[in-house]
Amino acid sequence: MRALVLPLAAIVLGVFLAGCDPGLELRIDNQTDQSICFTDSLDSPHEFPICFEVEPGSHTYGLLCQQNDTLFVTLTTVGRLLLFSSFATCREWEDSGAWIEVTKRNEEYEVRDSLTFDE
Repeated sequence: MRALVLPLAAIVLGVFLAGCDPGLELRIDNQTDQSICFTDSLDSPHEFPICFEVEPGSHTYGLLCQQNDTLFVTLTTVGRLLLFSSFATCREWEDSGAWIEVTKRNEEYEVRDSLTFDE
């Protein structure tokens, strides 16, 4: 009987989660040779209490948020120098492509994002 209950519970959980808003996938392209810090919040911009370290390269983060939630995103250096801070609804982030690109030229950081980038 147990062998039947566990797979059945997994199927029910999968169906339940499939009906929920899956959130947002935010891509951060760190094109520098150093790690940077990423923080996000649904409440308000905060004093960077948690640093999700973004190593050089392209990384995608799954963020839990509903379409109308406001998502605050902040990028800093590991030493906490502010590089980027922006907010938009999760729908606006998603509709824009949800990406942030960080480069560094002559010791100066440059940041572009999908919300403000105009091709």
